[in-house]
Amino acid sequence: MLTLRNLQKEDVPLLMAYDKKVPLSEWDTLLRSGRVLVAEHNGRFSGWLRYDFFASRFPMVHWLGTVLPENREEICERLLSEWETRARIYGYTRVMADVLAQEWMHDWFCARGYRDCGTLLLPGNETHWFLTKSVGRA
Repeated sequence: MLTLRNLQKEDVPLLMAYDKKVPLSEWDTLLRSGRVLVAEHNGRFSGWLRYDFFASRFPMVHWLGTVLPENREEICERLLSEWETRARIYGYTRVMADVLAQEWMHDWFCARGYRDCGTLLLPGNETHWFLTKSVGRA
């Protein structure tokens, strides 16, 4: 059975081991802000969605990942759906995602109604694709 919940303090050390892009100093902020959803499959940590805001206006997924490859599709689908629902409830009509250009996630998001809306090219870094989707009205 798959359950979703907000990040809790006891999750932070485990997530830090998987999500190495987040600076140590940011974990407390993520915990307090509720910007990380955690998935558990049969009581075991199985994935997470981390988001922030683009231009302080649009909720934007920065990480959507799993640790159970056999349930990857279901876990990602449920996390994204829950996140989009929460965004709509909070009054947002548009959401965004940030994916690396070579990731399979680009095609995955596009198959769920997301559309390309820009790229970020920084010297010495991988190309990021920005995608957007309308989630309607609350």
